[in-house]
Amino acid sequence: MTLLERLLVGAGLWFGGLSFSVLILGRTQSLSEGSLLAVLLFSIIATSPFIAAWFRELKKTLPSRVRVNPIHGVLVTVLLAFLALQLVGAAAPEIKFDALWYHLTEAKTYLQEGQIRTFYLPAQLSQSSVTPRLQ
Repeated sequence: MTLLERLLVGAGLWFGGLSFSVLILGRTQSLSEGSLLAVLLFSIIATSPFIAAWFRELKKTLPSRVRVNPIHGVLVTVLLAFLALQLVGAAAPEIKFDALWYHLTEAKTYLQEGQIRTFYLPAQLSQSSVTPRLQ
């Protein structure tokens, strides 16, 4: 496997393991801010030797001086700016009607009740939902 392939497989396994850990915490009713922080910190500490080894190997494979085409520099700059804007958009609060009215209600009830509540949808989608809405 190439260096990039190993990085992508490792990142996929890390995200999968982190997701599975959060799923297990949720299913066992142990999901809290402290447990999420503990799982995240443990996963970062556990994978840090692998990340350091990947960077050492990357440093060996790159030439000492790399000449960059100016067009490639502009493309990388545009890509990084695009990713930064996506990050800002993902971190910004939701303002659209659908998300505020329906989707964030589950998060609100979880914070209020401390558990995941089952919402029953109507038999026909044209009926109004019995799911509580944010007021």
